[in-house]
Amino acid sequence: MTRKSDLAIEGVKLIKKIQNNFGIRIKTLRMDNAGENTSLRDEIVKEQLGIKCEFTAAGTLQQNGVVERSFVTLYGKVRAMFKWADLDNKTRQKLWAECANLATCLDNLIVNEITKKSPCDLMIGEKPKFCASLKVFGEVGICRRVELGSLKPKLEDKGVLCIFVGYCEDHGEGVYRMYNPSTGQVRICRDVRWMGKNINAYNSSQGSGNLWREMGIEDNKSTEIGAEKKERNQMIYLMKS
Repeated sequence: MTRKSDLAIEGVKLIKKIQNNFGIRIKTLRMDNAGENTSLRDEIVKEQLGIKCEFTAAGTLQQNGVVERSFVTLYGKVRAMFKWADLDNKTRQKLWAECANLATCLDNLIVNEITKKSPCDLMIGEKPKFCASLKVFGEVGICRRVELGSLKPKLEDKGVLCIFVGYCEDHGEGVYRMYNPSTGQVRICRDVRWMGKNINAYNSSQGSGNLWREMGIEDNKSTEIGAEKKERNQMIYLMKS
């Protein structure tokens, strides 16, 4: 969803998907009295889904305490994931939905102490495909460059630096959602070489001039400046002599 007004249509689609795909009958929905939620109620009545909608009073979160507490826990996980990824605030605002979705997917894998099963086991009876290839949100990966045209560049890099933001649940195993900082877009990729670092740690390890310093040269620019300065000093010495 891109707008709150989309909740009515998308919410009914989700309800139908749960009922048809998993055989789970939803009896009651409890939510606050916001405008988008009342629109969802009207759409549910229109579709004759037979679901009872209950609304909480303003300022009384305890009437829906289980869900509200889970939201607090979820946002704590999202902040922790962003903390490790070390992303700036602008990128966080852009990727918060991806991060929250991934946190929810991982939360559904946690085994309950009472039932000894995870939410995925209880709902669909099996673990999702991405369990075999878990990654850390914000990890840098080099994705294979895909050229749609017939002519492929010979001298350009074969890989593109991207950041892991989630899994493609409607694809096969080992397919990831990767954010490209250069284009600001999320792409779907299977061929990834993982770096095991966040973006800032990776950039620091690949900083400009590292190879030159290892060779005993500070960097290209300083070397050129040093050569020009040495030549100028030699000319001044010759003129004085």
